[in-house]
Amino acid sequence: MYIARFFFTFLLSILLTGYCFSQHATIKGYILNAEGDSIPGAYVFLNDTIPLAVSNTSGFYSATIPCCKPVVISIKSLGYKKTPTTLQAKANQVIYLNIKAEENIVEGKTIDIIDYSKDTLLYNSVEINTKDAKYLPSAFGDFTKVLPAMALGVTSNNELSTQYSARGGNFDENLIYINDIEIYTPQLAKAGQQQGLSTVNTDLINRVSFSTGGWEAKYGDKLSSVLNASYKTPRRYAGSVTAGFLGGAAHIEGISINNRLSFVSGARLKSASYLLKTLDTKGEYKPVFWDWQTLLTYDITSKNKYKYSQGISKVDLLFIVSNNKYEITPTTRQTTFGTLDDPLRFNVAFDGRDILTYQTVQGGVRYMHRFNNAFKTAFGLNGYIASEREYYDVESGYKINSVDQDPNSPSYNQDVITKGIGSYFEHGRNLFKAASINVNNRSTYHINKQNQIDFGASVQREMINDHFEEYNFSDSASYVDLTRSVYKNTLLNSSRLQAYGQYTHFIDSTHTFITGVRLNYWSLNEQLLVSPRLQYTYQPRNNTLIKFRIGTGLYQQPAYYREMRAIDGTVNTGIKAQRSYHFIAGMDKQFLRWGRKFTLITEAYVKYIDRIVPYDLYDVRLRYYGYNDGTAYATGFDMRLNGEFVKGVESWFNLGILSTKENIADDNRGYIRRPTDQRVTAAIFFQDHIPNNPTIKVYLNLQFASGLPFGPPGNPEYRSSLRAPAYRRVDIGFSKLISFNDKDLIQRKVFESIWISLEVLNLLGTSNTISYLWIPDYSGNTYAVPNTLTARVVNLKTIVRF
Repeated sequence: MYIARFFFTFLLSILLTGYCFSQHATIKGYILNAEGDSIPGAYVFLNDTIPLAVSNTSGFYSATIPCCKPVVISIKSLGYKKTPTTLQAKANQVIYLNIKAEENIVEGKTIDIIDYSKDTLLYNSVEINTKDAKYLPSAFGDFTKVLPAMALGVTSNNELSTQYSARGGNFDENLIYINDIEIYTPQLAKAGQQQGLSTVNTDLINRVSFSTGGWEAKYGDKLSSVLNASYKTPRRYAGSVTAGFLGGAAHIEGISINNRLSFVSGARLKSASYLLKTLDTKGEYKPVFWDWQTLLTYDITSKNKYKYSQGISKVDLLFIVSNNKYEITPTTRQTTFGTLDDPLRFNVAFDGRDILTYQTVQGGVRYMHRFNNAFKTAFGLNGYIASEREYYDVESGYKINSVDQDPNSPSYNQDVITKGIGSYFEHGRNLFKAASINVNNRSTYHINKQNQIDFGASVQREMINDHFEEYNFSDSASYVDLTRSVYKNTLLNSSRLQAYGQYTHFIDSTHTFITGVRLNYWSLNEQLLVSPRLQYTYQPRNNTLIKFRIGTGLYQQPAYYREMRAIDGTVNTGIKAQRSYHFIAGMDKQFLRWGRKFTLITEAYVKYIDRIVPYDLYDVRLRYYGYNDGTAYATGFDMRLNGEFVKGVESWFNLGILSTKENIADDNRGYIRRPTDQRVTAAIFFQDHIPNNPTIKVYLNLQFASGLPFGPPGNPEYRSSLRAPAYRRVDIGFSKLISFNDKDLIQRKVFESIWISLEVLNLLGTSNTISYLWIPDYSGNTYAVPNTLTARVVNLKTIVRF
């Protein structure tokens, strides 16, 4: 009896199991990298041995798997780990599984893969981590704020400004490319709070490289730096919405059903009133800054070729529009300065208002064609239209008082003695309009695996219309003094011709040699520039974790309108290009600590500059002298260390040492400090998270820069004779990430993740000085009253991704 029951149970189990195994389940989803971009051509395996499917061009896959038992799903794709996932499906069940593949870092052995379809890297540059740039705690989330920590030799002394200085250069000496289109920078802003958003949109970028010297001939004609950004070409639909006390943003990206048309589009709004209320000058602030950017990419490859090779012919369209308005009706200001023994207080009452508006439309269309794996070319048509207007009429009455510092006095911390009284009036009616159209070509030809040629040319037409009207006078010590009066109209039309040729030779797996020359001709001053450049890299065969780099060359910057216009409004159309000789030596070293990879980058540099155009720096306004009259040099050392100091999150430590001086002809002073000379700069972007809970993170942004030189205006003999206090700032953010299951992408649910951050900006409440206002007293003494930046504020920010 028991034997019969046993055999019956055994037979029933076999029948049920066999029936179940005869059924199947289905898995489907996307294979994505860490940034959420699709991985086409990845193989999906069952139990690491049985191939199931291959992802298509959108990264999508679908496969059938056995049911009713645990199975292991993994992938195989070059450069990525297997990423195994264990699951057990019911019969006929459909499981949505998105596989996020981790990058596979192989130490020791290196496989060199040459892809003829991609551009070569920007040599003598560093890669910027575009993923973490979004989370850096800063006032407005501008992309340029990550550069002091992630790039080399970059400093930014103003949290309100999008501008930055690279190795002693000024703001006009930095090149910015987005998808091979050179970006226009507005001209009239005189203070950081008047500037809008940085052009590079962190929601749209795919890759950014940055060089502060010794770059290649195919990148243009500036003295200090080049930022090369490329925007996404998405393979799936996604988007995000960002909101905070200081502004917001939204973006959407996607691809058409036939995979030919992809798009990425984003809009941003900067709301600065909350932050500007912490400045010394009180009043009614009405800043409104917004922009909208869109990139469309269409694959126009013919049908018979598209089946086998996509992307042979493509057209992309980049469109950027920005609208900026800064308006203030100031009422009062109170600034305490001086020394501990003799504190002073500067009190001001205002009447009037200041309005700055500027609108910019820029972008272009580019046609790219790959004839074969060896030769590809791109033709572009791009340009910009800019309209800027600055109107202000502001009258101010001021007093300078000494302050009682005796705690036992009934007038403690009150104004007791008036040392000076007066008034000041400023009037401005500045109108600036500019337009440009550019036709260009960029081509790359791979002769073989060891030899490559890049060449290109462009023709550009520029139009500038400028109305410059300013005057101001002061009333102090019972007399009125007209301190400045300018009235000038200028109309300029000119053409620029540019060309470059570049040869790259990969001697073997260890040596790369790049040489090239760049030509530039400007019809206005009829000057032809020839700029040879050379780069060399060496990577030892027995140690591929270290690389040595050398870059040198001639970098010449033809003047734009701002360099041509002198302080008195006269325009020098015969001004020559400033010329800089770069000598750069660097080393990149990767190493393992605590089982994690770290990267150490070091560079030493010397720059000699002649035909310089001297200038004075007030906040972010550059006042050029309008003529070539002197020489200068910059020398220093930069170092960056980055890696996972905390497992799972990357941090950056940056240090720079700089000395830059200039010798102006006939001033009998020899070499003096340049307006951007900062001896020591340091920046840290540190990330941490709660142990065993990486969804709760801390972001720390620290910046230090030693003081800039300054001097009283209108006194060349005292130019750069004083030193401002150091710039010190600490921003901190605390965030929580709420992540939803990856299958939401397939099931078309709303959210992918929600990121919430609480930021404390200027955590230590440091009062940083950006410029000085010079005020006389009754005795004929002149005081440098500091103009300080923002105080401590709290910002709440949320990013919703879908």
